[in-house]
Amino acid sequence: MVTSNLFNLLNPFKLAPYVFFGNKMLFPTEIAPALVENDLCKSVGKTRPLGGGSINNSYSVETDRGMLFVKVNMALDSADMFAAENESLLALSAVVPNFTPKPLLHSPFPGRDDGSAFLVTEFVPLASRSGAAAMQRELAKRVARLHETESPTGMFGFHTDTMCGSTRQENGWTSSWEEFFREKRLKALVRLCVQKWGPDDEVEKLMERICDKVVPVLVGRLKGVRPVLLHGDLWSGNWGVNSDTGEPVIYDPSSYYVCPFFLFKIRFVALEQSLRLLIIIRARQK
Repeated sequence: MVTSNLFNLLNPFKLAPYVFFGNKMLFPTEIAPALVENDLCKSVGKTRPLGGGSINNSYSVETDRGMLFVKVNMALDSADMFAAENESLLALSAVVPNFTPKPLLHSPFPGRDDGSAFLVTEFVPLASRSGAAAMQRELAKRVARLHETESPTGMFGFHTDTMCGSTRQENGWTSSWEEFFREKRLKALVRLCVQKWGPDDEVEKLMERICDKVVPVLVGRLKGVRPVLLHGDLWSGNWGVNSDTGEPVIYDPSSYYVCPFFLFKIRFVALEQSLRLLIIIRARQK
């Protein structure tokens, strides 16, 4: 049933069919030649598995040109996931430089045709988030800059689908925030559930009621909503402090252009501060 499995769709965990040491997959040796072939380095040194994720296996990689960060996933659709993350990082970094790791390469896994893939970015050393309140205020200023960046099309969405974890997010362009929220988030999620577990009349009826009765009241009545650039999955686990610069950095995005208040789905102080700053900025512009 869709109802009993909805949570599982949003929190998938797929073990990669590869060599593990403890609960960490050893760095796949096939990736090193790809780094050289794509001119990211001439030689690869030590690699170290990193923690912090439940979906991908992550590594720091020493090279003759400095450190790299590599994420690997052997599951189906990983190539799409990393391609989408690459596009999200490019969009964010174009607005606020050095606020995200620089994407360097995304590619299907060498020698496989099952959708597995890897992503390479610059390596950003992370420091302890002591003094978090002050750092979150700095984070808020940069998030507010993202929220000043409106959609290049004037529409809601993104030029490619993205992935929140392993869950695909439809991002085709729509003319209104209400339409995007209804069609690309609520209905799209139910379609994914039905595709995975089969029809569920109760869920589909409830979704129809929500879309017909609730969404027009809670979302449709908002006036003057402009689509702005969002990280898309910004929570306390997806930001840190660059130990080299002392500045905040965000990562693991699934970006799109929507209403900035959509960030309140994941709440922490910096998001509230960024919205306050955005309101002040726009009031001054008027």
